[in-house]
Amino acid sequence: MNNKQKHIWLGTIPEIGGYGISVISETKEGAEKTLKKTFYEMRRDWWYGQEYYTYKGAFEYFSGRIVKIYFDKSYDDSFRG
Repeated sequence: MNNKQKHIWLGTIPEIGGYGISVISETKEGAEKTLKKTFYEMRRDWWYGQEYYTYKGAFEYFSGRIVKIYFDKSYDDSFRG
């Protein structure tokens, strides 16, 4: 792939809270920061003791990921190329 191709970063934690979290950013760091912030905002309504009470725990439990998405490229419905 050409390094000059346009791309975005997609961060996602599927199914968390019944519907999941997805964010789009210009940088990988921006995607993770926004994903983490949104997780902690959602968590306020949850209870302690859950295995996914922390961002890292939720990211692992729900198979979260942050991936680079290139424009004009095919992906499946989970953005796997």
